[in-house]
Amino acid sequence: MATVIYQTNTGSSKQYAELLAEKLSLTVYPLSKSDAVDKNEDIIFIGWVMAGDIQGLAQAREKFTNIICVCPVGLSATEKTKEEIIAKNSVTEPVFLLPGNFHIDRLTGMYKLMMSMMIKMLKGKLKEKPGADTDKIMTAFETGVDQVSEDKLSEVIAFLTQE
Repeated sequence: MATVIYQTNTGSSKQYAELLAEKLSLTVYPLSKSDAVDKNEDIIFIGWVMAGDIQGLAQAREKFTNIICVCPVGLSATEKTKEEIIAKNSVTEPVFLLPGNFHIDRLTGMYKLMMSMMIKMLKGKLKEKPGADTDKIMTAFETGVDQVSEDKLSEVIAFLTQE
């Protein structure tokens, strides 16, 4: 049917790739080890999002000619976020935004430093906008959040199986 190719940082994209591959009996490869995959193979690309950029998508596009759908994985999975990601990455393929996990302690180096600074900045901004959404965001940043689950793949699976 297709091959799942993923790019991950903290593991969420890999988890989704493996769940999808298991559910549909597909092969799965990290982008870094996908040289054995035929360039004309149908590809489902799953990549993590940083500052609106789908990590690894540009490399996957250089490597493969037939990406049939793109699944960005990020902390926020709203329709507005999806539209922004599509525009910023010039995505023309079907897009299925997936909510990922976030734990500051799983980040390293530059990513940990950047997120630590962003969290401090957001704390100040979010204090001006109290509410349930603000509290949820801050809790996710401060204590972490696990959002990866097979049920989040239902739209992707329906698309791939044409249900």
